[in-house]
Amino acid sequence: MVERENIFPEGMPKRIVKGHVLYTPVVTVVPGKLVFVSGILSRNSKGEIVGKGDMAAQIRQVFENIKTALAAAGASMTDIVKRQTFTTDIDAISRTSKPVWSTAATTCRPAPPSRCAGYRIRTF
Repeated sequence: MVERENIFPEGMPKRIVKGHVLYTPVVTVVPGKLVFVSGILSRNSKGEIVGKGDMAAQIRQVFENIKTALAAAGASMTDIVKRQTFTTDIDAISRTSKPVWSTAATTCRPAPPSRCAGYRIRTF
């Protein structure tokens, strides 16, 4: 059986719906060896959206949340082996992500493999 630990770092919001936590922000499997960080959003510790309308500010907040999540598992940005980004504005993320990542992860060289997927929101 795999040893799994769910971590809810202080300083990060919990997404609770009808009394149930929607997801675990950080999961370790065999602690100290492999850490999974779930969908991190640009929300502060109160759960408020940071940088509405400002992609760079949102990305900076996401990276701060990632740092917080990793620290809770005893890891840092230098330990990231893969990054996956989902966005609704692929053009803006292309212009904004690289400079922000370069600043946020100066100790993470070379940058890990990454994947970015753009999605359009449909309204009915």
